[in-house]
Amino acid sequence: EKSLSLSITKIENEITALNNKGELLIRERHVLEAKISSMRHEQASMSKVAQTLAREEKAVLAKIHDTEIEKATIQNEMARLELDQLNVTQHNISLQQKRKEELAALSDVELKIEAQEAAISRTNDEIDKKTAKIAKLNRQYNTMVEGYEGEEP
Repeated sequence: EKSLSLSITKIENEITALNNKGELLIRERHVLEAKISSMRHEQASMSKVAQTLAREEKAVLAKIHDTEIEKATIQNEMARLELDQLNVTQHNISLQQKRKEELAALSDVELKIEAQEAAISRTNDEIDKKTAKIAKLNRQYNTMVEGYEGEEP
């Protein structure tokens, strides 16, 4: 569990660092592309066709940038989901261990209950035997008393 926790923390840190580096590189590339685009468009005497193409290029680059940002966002969410999955796995492992411990404790209690029930059964058997013996002795006493014509002792 500790190694899994350490692995999770390490992966989280690596993912965060890589995501930050990726976003920084994307931003830097966007800045460079914007500068290149500006320089191209600042050239003297551009024709209307060239201006139209420049506008279309900017629009396409904007769509590409939006798509890249969306991709990075999705990758971040996937990384978070992987971490959640690891956390759930770790939690399941700890729950399984706790279940094993509880089942073992329950088994011990059941053994104790069975032993106590056996002891109670033995005690009840002894009580039944003694009750039967007392009943027999009472019958013998009554028989002896009936046979004796004098006063009862």
